[in-house]
Amino acid sequence: MLLSPLEQFELKIIYGLSFFNYIDISITNSVFFMLLGISIILLLLLFGTFKARILPKLVQRLCELFYIAILRVASEIVGQKGKIFSNIFSIFLIIGK
Repeated sequence: MLLSPLEQFELKIIYGLSFFNYIDISITNSVFFMLLGISIILLLLLFGTFKARILPKLVQRLCELFYIAILRVASEIVGQKGKIFSNIFSIFLIIGK
């Protein structure tokens, strides 16, 4: 049971790792779930683009829909110069998960 509504947002260290007591690269619950989301998205994109067909199957259609939706959002914000947006696509998928 939560004692405070903000308790669910606390960072809990799953695996602590630091170098020279100066650089802290510990794995927290936030980092764990971010890596989990990224791996699910990457697997979906890999399976969707593996052996791409002219008549796409369901997974390939989902990948194309993600790509087209994010391309439209990026071109509305940045304009026609936003056609080169592989980094924006990656960041948007990570944030939108």
